[in-house]
Amino acid sequence: MSRWIVVLALGVLGVSGCGTGLKAEETEGDAADRAASPAVLLGTVIEAGSGKPVAGAWIEAPSGERAETDENGRFRLQGVPLGTEGFLQAGTEGGLIGKNLLRPVTSGELEIVIYLRPDPTAPKAEAGSGR
Repeated sequence: MSRWIVVLALGVLGVSGCGTGLKAEETEGDAADRAASPAVLLGTVIEAGSGKPVAGAWIEAPSGERAETDENGRFRLQGVPLGTEGFLQAGTEGGLIGKNLLRPVTSGELEIVIYLRPDPTAPKAEAGSGR
């Protein structure tokens, strides 16, 4: 008799598992909704030399959306059109710059870390006495 209980229990579990097909369809619908909405780029801007987060840095997507980092170097860049690709750029008024190459973005959130370094094209400060 205990075998019948096990078989019956497995049968009930198998039948209840059939309900997950509806959930998968709902997930596919949710995925379709997400595919139609713009991407969100989240991240942190870090000073490469010190490894510390950079507050007040600007970030610009290839499509023109802009954001600024908070006191923890974090940013949230919303409304980036799907398929956007090119360089995500960041910088500071103090002459630090950085960029990351974006592949065509898809919907949802993308976490990014951008490392800033001194701008090599910026005018160099006069050094003290040379050798």
